[in-house]
Amino acid sequence: MPRPRHAPPAAASAPHSGRRAVAACGQWCRFALLDARSLAAFRIALGCIVVADAGARTRDVATMFAPDGVFPVDVLRDALGGPTAWSLAWLDDSLPWARVLLALQAGAGAAVALGWQTRWATALAWIVIVSVVRRTAPATNAGDLWLGCLLLWGIFLPLGARWSIDALARRGVATAAPSNAVTLPATGALVIQIAVVYLSAGISKCNAIWLAGDAVGLALSIHDHGTRFGNWLAPCHWVTAPAGWAIVALELACAPLLLLTPTVAVRTCLVVVFVLLHAAVWVTMSVGLFAPVGIAAWLALIPGPVWDRFGEGVADATASRPPPAGPLAVAGQAGVIPLMAVALASAVFAHRPEGTPIPDGLRLAIRLSALEQDWRMFGDVRPQQQWTKAEARLADGRIVDLLRNGEPVVPGPPPGGYCSLPHHRWHKLCWDLHRPVQRRFAASLAATLASRWNLTHPDGVRVEEVEIRTGRRRGEEQQEFLVAAWPARSPAGRGNLDRFLSSPPAAVPDAGQ
Repeated sequence: MPRPRHAPPAAASAPHSGRRAVAACGQWCRFALLDARSLAAFRIALGCIVVADAGARTRDVATMFAPDGVFPVDVLRDALGGPTAWSLAWLDDSLPWARVLLALQAGAGAAVALGWQTRWATALAWIVIVSVVRRTAPATNAGDLWLGCLLLWGIFLPLGARWSIDALARRGVATAAPSNAVTLPATGALVIQIAVVYLSAGISKCNAIWLAGDAVGLALSIHDHGTRFGNWLAPCHWVTAPAGWAIVALELACAPLLLLTPTVAVRTCLVVVFVLLHAAVWVTMSVGLFAPVGIAAWLALIPGPVWDRFGEGVADATASRPPPAGPLAVAGQAGVIPLMAVALASAVFAHRPEGTPIPDGLRLAIRLSALEQDWRMFGDVRPQQQWTKAEARLADGRIVDLLRNGEPVVPGPPPGGYCSLPHHRWHKLCWDLHRPVQRRFAASLAATLASRWNLTHPDGVRVEEVEIRTGRRRGEEQQEFLVAAWPARSPAGRGNLDRFLSSPPAAVPDAGQ
């Protein structure tokens, strides 16, 4: 029977459908297209952050890393969930080994920034960062976790293809100029990771406090997470209210704009807006590495035409082409897919109803990959003041605050709030000290503060007793809680319990406080 004229040949329809499917898939996957020069800027920024973090941590190496410090290893490992929460710090619980870890962190960060043996250096930086972060987990901010996530994805990315020692070493090997366009499973994973952070944060902010425009002003208080400049800005409701609404809108729109409409213009605008947002966070809030890590993440998303405008396309014409991907690299890109599945599942379970357990298999995968995705930053901002004090009675009878270099203790909130603490890691530790997971470290905190004071002060002003107290004020109501004391209770029954029972009731603040 003759075939109808309007029916296309079967042999021709299948390839045509296949081409359309490939074209549609390519159109949808435009979000995964990154530029090698942007990845180089991303690499340099990450490496500098790793080095700077290692240097900053040396200030507290004897307090937070020592076996007799704030975080006893056995208590810490139990809090983290057991042996699956791996860390190089568990190999040797000693101060010299802690210093070796920080030296490794600085060295790996420098190698990443310079682009020397980039893939191996990035892998080492990830291992050491995860190890150090877990050794000091109670003093960890979201920025530390995000740094680890970005380094993990960086292992699978060609971070050393431009502006690196590795690229210089390959100069002259290739026969043709390389392309700056990079599209890999790992580039898609990096973009999705960035989108997940903001979408998760935006969803957590869909509540009455944020929608009323009060959240930013409350969060900028020095009794929350504000710097002194942020605290000065906090009462300006005409600034903080629109800023809060804009933040929620930007975070919720980030993922759709990045993944569904990744044009050059849209992506460039997003990069500019979110870099400025993180810069504002940096100067107004004490949140550790979150702001610089966020800026570094957005550098990876700078579209290629932006670099071309500065002549970088011409300058790269003499650059060498990276070596062709071998079987190991191909297998690595395939491994990105299950890792991305773990990250997405972790982000979804972060928003589960309270009390819903995480499946054991997912929990194990999260611990092994260090892909924790709880990005509900400032989703729960409360109209209250909060503080922590370490009240110490000295041998000369004075009562001073060991968390604030021996400043006199005053009733109610300490002057300067959390800004008066040494830095953001102490802020994070003290902020959550009343919670059950953190509270298990309160006793070692009291003992460590007392021992460090007595090592550096004469006998006449030695610490005889320490009480760690957390306080909260809501409106006219004020409460203070004793969470730990030093010295430990004696076999005769005297010590912490006696002081707890003899503690006066919380004072009601006067109108001036």
